[in-house]
Amino acid sequence: MSTRYSTDPGSKSPQDVQREVQRSRGEVEETLEAIKERLSTWHAFEQVVDYMRSSNGSDLVSSVGTMGR
Repeated sequence: MSTRYSTDPGSKSPQDVQREVQRSRGEVEETLEAIKERLSTWHAFEQVVDYMRSSNGSDLVSSVGTMGR
């Protein structure tokens, strides 16, 4: 994803430039989709559920129990 593109078309054909633009646009769309996924509420919820499953919820229950004291 760290491909560099030249702004100087030089000897590139219009089709080459268009393919390069489309490839770059695709990379930007992939990046935006990845950011969207990471920031989504659903993703955060899944992380909490995974954490709860891995610890059987014991960490959360014990910390909630000590907060009320």
